[in-house]
Amino acid sequence: MHVRLQEAAGPVATVTDLLAGHAAARPETPAVLGPGRTPLTYGALHRLVRDQGASLREWGIGRQDRVALALADGYDTAVCALVVAANAVCASFNPLLREPELRALLERARPRAVVVQTEDGAAHRAARSLGIAVLTVSDEPWTLRPLTPMGPGGRPVDDSPATAEDTALILATSGTTGGTKLVPLTHRNVLAGASATVAAHGLTESDRRLNFMPLYHVQGLVGSLTSTLVAGSGIICTRGFEAARVPGWVREWGATWYSATPTMHTEILRVSGDVVADLGDAGLRFLRAGSAALPAALRVRLEDAFGLPVVESYGMTEAHQIASTSLWPGEHKPGTVGRPTGSQVAVVRQDGSGVAAPGEVGEVVLRGDNVFGGYLDAPEANRAAFTDGWFRTGDLGLLDEDGYVVLRGRLKELINRGGEKVSPREIDEVLLAHPAVSEAVAFPVPDPRLQEDIGVAVVLADGARLDEQELRRFASGRLAPFKVPRHVVFVDSVPRTAGGKIRRLDLAETMGVTTMTNETTGEAPDIAATAVETAVAGLWQKALGLPEVGLDDDFFFLGGDSLTGAQVLQMVVDVFGVELSSFAMYDEANTVRTMAALIQRGRTGSR
Repeated sequence: MHVRLQEAAGPVATVTDLLAGHAAARPETPAVLGPGRTPLTYGALHRLVRDQGASLREWGIGRQDRVALALADGYDTAVCALVVAANAVCASFNPLLREPELRALLERARPRAVVVQTEDGAAHRAARSLGIAVLTVSDEPWTLRPLTPMGPGGRPVDDSPATAEDTALILATSGTTGGTKLVPLTHRNVLAGASATVAAHGLTESDRRLNFMPLYHVQGLVGSLTSTLVAGSGIICTRGFEAARVPGWVREWGATWYSATPTMHTEILRVSGDVVADLGDAGLRFLRAGSAALPAALRVRLEDAFGLPVVESYGMTEAHQIASTSLWPGEHKPGTVGRPTGSQVAVVRQDGSGVAAPGEVGEVVLRGDNVFGGYLDAPEANRAAFTDGWFRTGDLGLLDEDGYVVLRGRLKELINRGGEKVSPREIDEVLLAHPAVSEAVAFPVPDPRLQEDIGVAVVLADGARLDEQELRRFASGRLAPFKVPRHVVFVDSVPRTAGGKIRRLDLAETMGVTTMTNETTGEAPDIAATAVETAVAGLWQKALGLPEVGLDDDFFFLGGDSLTGAQVLQMVVDVFGVELSSFAMYDEANTVRTMAALIQRGRTGSR
């Protein structure tokens, strides 16, 4: 697959080619922008990528070496991802993961260096514990700066140009232990997925993308960043998602489109629904939904509030931009995710008897330039994932008589918590490490706000005692906040089929766990843990305008921003007489439980 720039002299096979072509054709066009940062034009971006590539080679990092990123979202992460992907292999991971989770990923990815945000964070500690070199980012001028000694150490460095078949990105699919798969995407895969996005949404150099999607997800790195570059347009990278600021960002930066998960779209409507009707006049031309299924009712609410088209795209880490609904009136078919865009799509019968007929439900399979070639160091998983050159998505669906894709569920067991894909097996393994737990099985719980939340069925060891608060506290120290189960059910045994298999997707219904609310009191079951936790939850509810808050909900995932965070911190001073740093909201106090623990330490003077 080759991209061809309108003004470029030749085909574009790699990210490096893409940047060089635009630097020659439109050197003064802004490429990467961000609040408080100097816009990088295509000419300046190309020079930066070239100069930083020379530094990487001086440090012994060549085009097939891996460099891991554990950076907060924003301008720096976008630039760093381009620098690394153009000169080496970029492995971008969630910076909010705990140290054991990051260490497990680094052990598997085996990078030559890790780029971190701070010198005392979890990523820095994980890298140092494994003897991996550490870099960080300095700005004005933007540069990579070593935090540990660097150098080739006599090792030959491959400084030849990258090819279309070289790996550009490595992304993690879901969890961070047994359930995680690492997905290598070649330059061919990345450019094909990005080009399909450009074609599906009619992107041109006049567009400007507002991006608050994570830059460790394929939607952020390929669907947002790389698609912007393929179109020759600009991307505005914010430091994360703040629902109340989205309309202002659109107006300030002249954004023509943005993408969000259904949960994010809901939050934008909740806090800004009365000020979005004129954003079309400000230049916004459409909204995009991805990472989770878009409910039909939410699509209608968005279209009514904005007066703009709303497109939904179907994709996954292994193959970005598989299908998309249309921007153009008359071509959208309700109940579908549109026609195939970046992939050749087929549906096969689950019994293996061949291709399903139009309208017949089966497993969705793919092939095409945007489809990856196989998981990293996972031969068994790859044998199961591919059949006769087709990638098996694990999704159930059908192709209708007009070629539209309809999704009907999934074979895979991943829990889709508001767009974050969580491996239930990872949660099982963490909880099984508790001495009181004999068996643990995580499962999805229907949730009106997140689409799915996380429940777990637990069988205790003989004679053991354990309550759900202690179990969640144990999980919180080993899992990122969005992975901690919100609903815990203690059982004598976990239901199984006659063949001895556990049907995770049926457990919520089997055990009567249909909501995250106590049916008798109407209150969230995990709020009343301690007096301090209850009080902190009340402060969050007041600041965020929410009827309930879970102990392990992430403050910013709930729609918090720097302003509401400052309000909460002042409330903590007023109520408890304890002063927490503003940085704590992004790290140590980003959940009710962890904030309460910091407050308790502050009141007692303990550490």
